[in-house]
Amino acid sequence: MIFILPFAGQGQTPLYSQYMFNGLAINPAYAGSHEALAVTGSVRKQWVGLNGAPVTHTLTAHTPVNKKNIAAGLMLRGDYTGATTATMLKGFYVYRITLKDESKLALGLSAGINHSKTRFTDLSLKDSDDPVYRSNALRYNWAEFGTGLYYYSQRGYVGLAIPEVLTSKLTSGNNDFKEPYKYMFLTGAYRFYITPFVDFQPGTLVRVSNSGMVQVDFNTMVSIEKVLDVGLSYRSSSTLVFITKVKLSRQMELGYSYDASLATLKYLGKAGHEFVLTYNFKYYSDNIQSPIDF
Repeated sequence: MIFILPFAGQGQTPLYSQYMFNGLAINPAYAGSHEALAVTGSVRKQWVGLNGAPVTHTLTAHTPVNKKNIAAGLMLRGDYTGATTATMLKGFYVYRITLKDESKLALGLSAGINHSKTRFTDLSLKDSDDPVYRSNALRYNWAEFGTGLYYYSQRGYVGLAIPEVLTSKLTSGNNDFKEPYKYMFLTGAYRFYITPFVDFQPGTLVRVSNSGMVQVDFNTMVSIEKVLDVGLSYRSSSTLVFITKVKLSRQMELGYSYDASLATLKYLGKAGHEFVLTYNFKYYSDNIQSPIDF
């Protein structure tokens, strides 16, 4: 069986379980928050065991342009769902305000170009004469513009973002182009220190689409000496997510999450895997780490 989402032909913002470790994937204002050139790569495979299930590859890089208030970033993403391949290149610009308590408020803007292609020759069709599938492929190209706010400190963060505020068709080989779904993301987390070496970080993500769909993640993370993080997340679509992150060195981190579906519908895959690797190339001071460690 080949699996095709109803909206796969034109793409949508992918689902991320480790959004707290790769915030730029959903919020333009996250750029620069590591106070270093930070490069993050992630691979996500959803609904393992289901033919044509979504796979997402994401590569982000962001850095402060100067120490005081400007940051910039780039993101390259590839989504593969059934016979559809969607790629995106996006740039970010962030203006940051440092507050009296050394926390920061950031305003981010983004602009990106998307390309989506669905190859019907990759499908096994029962009715090859169906006019919907007579063309060899559907191709779409469109631009998108987004914005976000991000407040963060050593103790926590709050973010609000709309990665696709505006979309505009560039070219299309078809006349049935429809704008992709737009999403708003609200995120937040706060760190409670249990001991000098152990802290507890509850957090949440609220994902709202312009179609009216609302999805909520509730998560808890425990950090041990800021070297090992373990946590659990519950997604309102009946999914449990087990998360762990290991600091391999002062500058490199590796995260892994396992999505366990609680759904009883047999056509849904029972698991998903996501890997996130981050490398911070340079710190401005040897005496500090990233002002946020989520």
